[in-house]
Amino acid sequence: MMLLQPSRATLATFFGFLISSSPAIAAPTLIDSLIHPRQGVTHTFSVILCVDANFKSCDTFAVLFGTCYNFPEVFNSEVSSYKMPPYVGCTLYNDGGCSSKGYMEWHSDWDKDLRNILNQKGLNDLWSSMVCYTVRE
Repeated sequence: MMLLQPSRATLATFFGFLISSSPAIAAPTLIDSLIHPRQGVTHTFSVILCVDANFKSCDTFAVLFGTCYNFPEVFNSEVSSYKMPPYVGCTLYNDGGCSSKGYMEWHSDWDKDLRNILNQKGLNDLWSSMVCYTVRE
C-alpha cells in the first residue's frame, strides 16, 4: 500500500470548496499541514521490510509517525533491508514495545540494505520494533 503525496496545486484545487466555504481555515495553513507533517498531526506512510538483503522477501506496512510498531513474527530479528520515503527517520529497537535502547537510523534516501550498513557494527537481524518520525518541517 503506497500513499502518494499530492502536489500543492492538486490540494488547492481539491480543497478549494473547503477553503472558500470556511473562512476560519486559511488556505496556506490547511495546505501546509497536509504537505508538511507537524508534531501532533497524524500522517501515514509506507514502510517496506525485507527479511533478506537486497530487498527480497518483503512486505509493505502502513505506519503512523510517532507510533511504536512491533515487527510481525516473520520479521522479528530478521530485517536485513528496508525501503522508506525520503525525510523519514526511524529508531530501531532490539526489544518489542520500543523499550530497549534504540539505534537511530536516519533516512535521507529511499533504500537501505542493513546487511551492508550494519554488519560492520554487528547490528543486522537484531530489530524487533521501531518508531518513525519526520526529519523535515
